[in-house]
Amino acid sequence: MSHETGYMKKISIKSIASIAVLLLTSWWIYYYLSSHHELLSSLWNISLAQVVILITLRTLYTGTYGLFLKMFAEKFDIHLKPMEWFGLPFITTMGNQLTPFAGGVIVRALYLKHRHSLPYTTFTTLLVANHLILIWVAGLMGLLTCVLSRSLGPARWILTIFFFIVVGVIAFLVLLPRYSLKGQNIFIRTVNIFLEGWSFIKNDRTLLIMVSLVAVAGLLLNGFSFWLAYHSIDFKVHPAAIILVSLLPFFLVLFYITPGNFGIQEIAISLTSGFVGTGVGKGLLVALLVRATTILPVFILGPIFLYVLARNLSSLRLGSPVENKSNHVRFHQLLSRYLFKIDKDK
Repeated sequence: MSHETGYMKKISIKSIASIAVLLLTSWWIYYYLSSHHELLSSLWNISLAQVVILITLRTLYTGTYGLFLKMFAEKFDIHLKPMEWFGLPFITTMGNQLTPFAGGVIVRALYLKHRHSLPYTTFTTLLVANHLILIWVAGLMGLLTCVLSRSLGPARWILTIFFFIVVGVIAFLVLLPRYSLKGQNIFIRTVNIFLEGWSFIKNDRTLLIMVSLVAVAGLLLNGFSFWLAYHSIDFKVHPAAIILVSLLPFFLVLFYITPGNFGIQEIAISLTSGFVGTGVGKGLLVALLVRATTILPVFILGPIFLYVLARNLSSLRLGSPVENKSNHVRFHQLLSRYLFKIDKDK
């Protein structure tokens, strides 16, 4: 069996698994909401002004990912225009909502490759570094929230231990010299790509500080979005609990299975909401409201940015359709190199 055939077979299996998970989680959401009609009736408490503010917050939150991209790209002397660094996150998010396993990043990778000659290996490193910074800052914020708040009950200590482990492990990786583990199994390949991402970031302290500040801004926008969603539905919830619930999506990056991680993220937020004492049903409704106000601007602005940026590529020689399809597959193979037993690209 050729490498490409084996790769496509793995993609097919993953697609089937994605559909199965999507159907199962969607059924659970439908069943839960149909059994709790009072939750849906509470949506009438939301005012138009609150919806507009939520959409604005989610738009700004999506835009923060563009700042990450802008600062990382400048390290490689790639200076993105505002239309590029602000527009690419909307295109990526739109793609993620339509395809499983965060397929929207492929569009961003192909654009940066053809427009700015950014290698796929470098893009993968940037992607990993981005997620690591977000997880690290989210862990610090969660740990600080648990330490300062005494209203979380028994969940406080469990979450404190979780956030402490996350922060401690990543801080330990920062202090280690650059190295890679020996071996070819899935775990070692995954660890090595994370180590490469951290080596890229930790050696530039100025960049690390600037990116961390952007991460804090994004987390605050996300947290305020959740706070407004809770209160717009007339759910009175302690701010500390809202902060912890809002941080959860950042730790689900490794479980991005369904399009937009739909179902998995909603159920995880619901269960976490119940764990910190805010209620499973409330968490589910808030998660759906936040998702709705996120995808609305994404599917309005995403096609516009896609059209504009596609015109930027029209003057470049992108190659034949066969070549572009080959580039698409090669990028997937690059991301899969640490997850599947596939030989390196020639």
